[in-house]
Amino acid sequence: MLDNFRGRIGDLIFRQFRGKTVVSQAPDYSRRRRSARQKASSRQFAAAVRHAGKVLADPVQRAAYARRAARSQLTLRGFIIRDFFKNGPT
Repeated sequence: MLDNFRGRIGDLIFRQFRGKTVVSQAPDYSRRRRSARQKASSRQFAAAVRHAGKVLADPVQRAAYARRAARSQLTLRGFIIRDFFKNGPT
């Protein structure tokens, strides 16, 4: 039943390893302390995701990005996020 199944159900992680389904406990990050650089990186990525949401909601900007993204293998959202990191918000 779980052949080739991958993903998470509750606290269980299902993976494929050497042709078999392996089940493991999900890691507990609740006590993990992130560094200042990790927090800054997370904030920057969140800003990129917010920017992508705004671009996707604007038909004019969406169309402009869609034309540029058509030449790449990224999804439109991924392309906008990458562009945010390379060139900043537009």
